[in-house]
This record gives sequence, structure tokens and C-alpha cells, in this order.
Amino acid sequence: GNLIISGAGSSVGIGTTNPNTALDVRGDIRLDSNGVTDRSIYFRNQGSDGGVIKSDRSLSLWSGVGGSPTTALTVQGETLNVGIGTTNPEYKLHIRDITGASSLYLQSSDTSDTEILFGGITNLVKSRIKFDNSDNSLSINGFDDITTIYINADTEVGIGTTNPEYKLDVYDGTTEKARFGGLNDQSLYIGSDSDEAFIANDKQVLNQYKGEV
Repeated sequence: GNLIISGAGSSVGIGTTNPNTALDVRGDIRLDSNGVTDRSIYFRNQGSDGGVIKSDRSLSLWSGVGGSPTTALTVQGETLNVGIGTTNPEYKLHIRDITGASSLYLQSSDTSDTEILFGGITNLVKSRIKFDNSDNSLSINGFDDITTIYINADTEVGIGTTNPEYKLDVYDGTTEKARFGGLNDQSLYIGSDSDEAFIANDKQVLNQYKGEV
């Protein structure tokens, strides 16, 4: 009962007496090179290799037409790094395109967020980059997953605020302050302190206002 050949449909069953495809295996399949060379599974379309799954020290997926498939994806055996377009990935995910620009496209439903999360083993999410499809906003969260930069649908940028009212709206929760740095440690500050508003550089206050302006 280990091997069944069905004459009616020319089907082979291993581990089953009722094969539903040309080869129907109920269980594990092992390809062993006996330490000599790699092992591959070939997929052919009209006589040409359409794809290959190959295992050596790394696991790779090959794809192509015309009998000359090329490596599309590689999982490195020693590091478990994943390479797309490269057989020598240097990072956990390494994307390479020698013919043009490399792009990573994240697509979600029209009512869901699209995010890239950053974190550690203990603190799973420490920061993130998020596009919110509900209001077409983009936000960058810094340490402790707190929103640091927020860009709304009108391309108004908020730093320290998720409700920018100007093209650049800077707020730190208690005071407003922006610094524009220059050469030789020269900077221009625009901000407020208590009931005073000021414009200053590193050497002196250029303009100062008290009360209503």
C-alpha cells in the first residue's frame, strides 16, 4: 500500500490509494545529494525550464524562460539572510537590481494602514513609518513609538504635532521653538518662552515681543 499506480489516469500515489494528480504524495519528500552536489526540482513548460528550486548550502528559487532561468531569491544557509536579485545577501533582506532602481512596494487595503515597524526582542515596536489611508497622512514615529514628524494630506508638516496648521508647524508640547543652523555654529532661533516670543541668533536677540503681537 506504499505505492499505487492508477491505470485509468496514469496517476501515482505514495501514501495514498486515491491519487488526485499525476504524482500525489501524502507525507514528506527528501532529496539527498549524499554530500556530492546540490539537489534541484525543475518545472518545465513546453520543454523549457520555467523555474527551479535548488538546495545546496543555500536555498534558491530560479525563474525565467527559454531554458535559462536566473536566481530570483536566495536564502543563505549560514546567515539565513534573504536576497532578491543577489545570491550573496549581506543583510536579513537584501534587494538588488543591476539594471535599474530597486524599489520596495507595500500595498494594503484602502481602509488599512501601511507601516514599517522597528523594534527589539523585548520592546517589539520602538518606532515606525506609517501611511494612514483614512486621511492620507504620513507619520514618522521616533523612540517609544511617539510621533515625531507628521505630514497631512495638504502636505503641511508637523514636528511635535499631528495637527499642523502651516507648511511647517513646530511644537514641543510646552513651547514652540525652531532652529535653523548654519556654518561656524551660527544658528537662527524662532520660538517662545513664557509670555515672550523671540527671533535670535547665537549672539543676540534680534527681535523680542511681549504680550499680544
